[in-house]
Amino acid sequence: MLLKIITGLFCFEQTQVIPIVKAAEKAGASYVDIAAHAPLVQAVKATSNITVCVSGLNFDSMYQSVKAGADMLEIGNYEGLYEAGHFWESETILNLATRLKQRMPERVLTVTIPYILDLEKQMHLVQQLEAVGVDMFQTEGGGRKQSKATILSSIEGATVSLAHAYQLSRLTSKPVICASGITAVTAPMAIAAGASGVGVGKAIRHENAYKVIKQIQCALQQVG
Repeated sequence: MLLKIITGLFCFEQTQVIPIVKAAEKAGASYVDIAAHAPLVQAVKATSNITVCVSGLNFDSMYQSVKAGADMLEIGNYEGLYEAGHFWESETILNLATRLKQRMPERVLTVTIPYILDLEKQMHLVQQLEAVGVDMFQTEGGGRKQSKATILSSIEGATVSLAHAYQLSRLTSKPVICASGITAVTAPMAIAAGASGVGVGKAIRHENAYKVIKQIQCALQQVG
């Protein structure tokens, strides 16, 4: 099962990203997901041997990141855009995926499927993306922010993403990564829902990065 550690689509500061990358490598994570920013990729590759995925919404930044050493690509996630009132259309996602696969077919490409789309539109988008060679899919959550760190709040915060993982895993035979609201509590639930792995970001802070990542890794191993 895959464990991806996410540092943020809009986090370009090396001082914030590199400590989490190092903690992820030490804790045995499968790979890290960082912003598609060539200087950041170069800095991470210079200090770590972990597999690097870059997330972006722009072809040029993703292409330059691969030239800088990125191993994998990901289109997404869109939650930050929703907060600003922007919504990505299926056609826009498909066009970017097609272009990336045409120019860099050897790179594994993951695409986040917008949870705001109804089931029929999600199914159609997944089929179109499979046809252009997309390798993996990812959920997004939109889960509620919780004021207290309890088991119940962890589950509530991941409800949408878990439901999305269940739905996506039945629309495709490709691996599905369950992300958004994932913790050591909800990671096993994601696997039970049909996901092949999880992506974790907001649960991790600099002061507890290694501990939290290791806890999630252990939780996944127990259900593996």
